[in-house]
This record gives sequence, structure tokens and C-alpha cells, in this order.
Amino acid sequence: MALAARIVVLPGDGIGPEVIAAARRVLDAAASGAGLRLDYVDDVVGGAAVDAYGVALRPQTLRLCKTADAILFGSVGGPKWDDAAPNSTIRPGSALLGLRKGLGLFANLRPVRVDQAMVATSALRPERVRDVDLLVVRELTGGLYFSRPKRRYMTPRGEAAVDTMRYSTPEIERVAVRAFELARMRRSRVCSVDKANVLETSRLWRAVVTRVAERYPQLTMIADHLGVTGEVAKSGKLPEAIAATAALAKYPNVSVKLSTTPFYSAESYPFRDMTVHIRRLFDAFGPRRCYWGTDLTNSFNKATYRQRITQFTETLDFLSDSDKEWIMGRAIQERLGWA
Repeated sequence: MALAARIVVLPGDGIGPEVIAAARRVLDAAASGAGLRLDYVDDVVGGAAVDAYGVALRPQTLRLCKTADAILFGSVGGPKWDDAAPNSTIRPGSALLGLRKGLGLFANLRPVRVDQAMVATSALRPERVRDVDLLVVRELTGGLYFSRPKRRYMTPRGEAAVDTMRYSTPEIERVAVRAFELARMRRSRVCSVDKANVLETSRLWRAVVTRVAERYPQLTMIADHLGVTGEVAKSGKLPEAIAATAALAKYPNVSVKLSTTPFYSAESYPFRDMTVHIRRLFDAFGPRRCYWGTDLTNSFNKATYRQRITQFTETLDFLSDSDKEWIMGRAIQERLGWA
């Protein structure tokens, strides 16, 4: 007897129905070859649901999705509904957010691969594009999309709007764990992207991800910006923060990017007050786990691109020629498998 799977089909709007029709043909062909029976249940969301029922996502649709083995989703939205009030339930996009929240879909997995036939079309060099295999893990149920307050309002100077970005430790931890677990099944490398030099939520994000990383000593982790946030540097606690980053050197899978030094420095080029901090990290991690980086957009007016290079190649007397070779490119190439 063939195994069966129940799939709720939500074509949505625009190109959605056309794409879903083709996707069903592909699924049917794959299921036939695998001896699997697919039972489809059709429903509507987004603009189609607005037109039929006056809401973008009906409660019964969400309940139906919770009983399914999988959901085949097309797209939502279109010019027809663009004038809906910002908080209206008839905005088609609210269906997607409602499904994410209602089903607890906190991690979006986006694979990045380059077909051989498309390599020559990239703006990047072929050797950098060929055989790319990345998996982007994006948090889906916190942050700007779901935090409150979120509103538009009138002020004496005209209309204004506010969105709130809130993250909690459990929200960050669960998506970080998912990323690290997936990395264990791939190439054991994780790159956490944040904006800790500006956003308080990103500072929490970095702290939580760093703690999670300690549970996975077999995975590669790179601490950006010396492992320090801009807020910490401005508070006068840079030595303590550098010490905390240096303490991570006990984990052989952790390395550090020696970037953003002009931003943290109270001096002009060659930023001599940063030498002691760079030396401390270099002594802790060694040349094969320290990576140079420009971070040119941070404190753009404090140093040119050339000065960011010569700070390391000409002004740090404790570095040997071999150390410079590793720090200025060879180390990161070997760590990421580009060598």
C-alpha cells in the first residue's frame, strides 16, 4: 500500500496559480516514482481570500494547514489591493505573516547555488561563483514584521510612521540552533550577520549566537569587528571587550576579523591606540585565525582604503612578513576553503 501525504494548496494571487499548477505536475511525477500518493486540499489566501471572504487568511484555513503534512504556497498581493489601510485584515500580505506566526515557521531556509550555465553572467569572477553552495537561514516570526507598536499617525509637522523591532533570547536562540544544526550536516561553517554597531537588537543577537556557538566546537565561527560592538567601544570598555574576544581563542573553531579599528580609535591614522588591542588578539588567536578587513563604510572619513591596508602592512611592527601574509588574505582563504 502506497504511503500518502496530505498537502494543502494555497495558490494565492498573481503568478501564484500558474506556478503552483506547474509545481503540482512536478510533485505528481516525483511522487509516482517514489510510490507516494499525494492528497491535495485546495484553499484560498491573500487577495483571492479577500475577494471571496473579506479577509486575507480565514481561521479555518489556518486550522486546515495545521492538519497537513505540507503546504504548497504560491504568492500573495497585487495592485488591486494596494490601497488597503495599513492595519486592515484585507491586506493580502497579512495572510503570509499569519501563516508564519500561526504555524511557528520561525526559520526560512534559502539555498544559494549557481548553475554552471549561469556562471559567466555573474559580476563576480568565475572562480568565486562556480560551485557556490550556501544556505541562508533567515528569522521569520520576530523583528520588524511582528513587533508592536506599528502605526501611522499625524504630528504638527505632518504624517509620521513607526515600526518596532523586538527580539528575545529564545527567538534568537532557536534560529541560531537551527543554523548550527544545519551546518553540521553541510560544511560546518556558520556566518552570523547582524548590525551590532547600530542596533540594540543586533547586540543581543550577537551575544546569543556567540553563546550558542560554544555548544558547537566542531563548527567554524568568525567574530567580526574584533568581536566588539560600537556601543561598547564608545563606553570606554573596549579593553574588557577585547579580553572577552581573546578568551574565545580557546575554541579552535573560532577566529577573529581585525576590522573597524578606525571606528573604535580615538586617534587619527595610523590609530596607534588600537595597536595594543590588535596585539592582544593576535597573541591569542595567532596569524592563522586573524583576518584583515576594511569595513570601509564604518568611519569612512577617518581612513582611506589604502590606509586601512597600510595600518597592518606598515605600522604594526610586531608582525612578521609571514604574519602579514596570513592576516591579509591567506588565512581567510584557507579557513573558507578558497585556497
